[in-house]
Amino acid sequence: MFAPRILILLPCPDRTAERAWGDYYFGHSLARALERQGAVVRINYADTTGRRHFWDRFMRWIRIREVDLVLRGKHFWDPLPHKRAMLWLISWAETVTPQELSAYRHVFIASSKFHAKVSETCRSSSVLLQCTDRTTFTPTGAEKGDHVLVVGNIRKESRTRPNLVLRLIEAGWPTQIWGRGWDKVVPEDRYSGLHIQNTDLGEAYERARVVFNDHTDGMRDEGFLSNRTYDALAVGTPVVSEAMPGFPEDLEPGVYFYTGEHDISDAVTRAADREKLDQEGHRKLAEHVVTHHSFDARAKTILAVMKGR
Repeated sequence: MFAPRILILLPCPDRTAERAWGDYYFGHSLARALERQGAVVRINYADTTGRRHFWDRFMRWIRIREVDLVLRGKHFWDPLPHKRAMLWLISWAETVTPQELSAYRHVFIASSKFHAKVSETCRSSSVLLQCTDRTTFTPTGAEKGDHVLVVGNIRKESRTRPNLVLRLIEAGWPTQIWGRGWDKVVPEDRYSGLHIQNTDLGEAYERARVVFNDHTDGMRDEGFLSNRTYDALAVGTPVVSEAMPGFPEDLEPGVYFYTGEHDISDAVTRAADREKLDQEGHRKLAEHVVTHHSFDARAKTILAVMKGR
């Protein structure tokens, strides 16, 4: 059987900056899942300086048999007119233009709300939500702690994040916080470090009593659920997350919603008490997430659409 050849174009710089970009790990997880389905995959990186632009564009021109699969985050890639090109919009939807969407043969959109808004702009489109990597986020039987785990940097796109976390600390919740900028904001004993290795995230989520999740304003408003919720649920840990449009109903049994600072502590209380699901319920939900919301499941969908396009 002829193996499909795919070039994944990432919205982040190359390996020198991998720790600062979740899109790096997302793209590599997708590549491995596609390869498990028999595809031949290469990866290319955005270069914000433009120094590699000519060479990268030239190499894409001569590899005409490859399908360009753009992961659209903060940075975009210009589709080449002679090549089959598809786009998976996973974030930064507020920066996407109708002209960009219409340039692709097919657009996957990680939000049912945004898909309904822009589907008429696209030549062809479908909903394809974010997901988890089953090779990283697999229950190991690690002992549960009593803490709320926070993983994420302080940045201007997440203006509410510091206030939400500080409210949890003020309410007396034990917290374990990883990310840039927190050392100047939270008590020293709550700050765990600048960066947690991606290979250690699965166990860290599993050991937490509750995993905290939030989004940039654009992702929240347009209904783009981040992969953190899928990752935590895949290892059996409940999640507190913002109420947002288009939230997948099949994930709701393991998620406890808040709408702002005033009720974040209450959401954590409910999650810690696991009022919706018992331990067995979380185990079954984890199996459901791995089956239906893994990169392997998404890779099968992507390849099926490529075959028809």
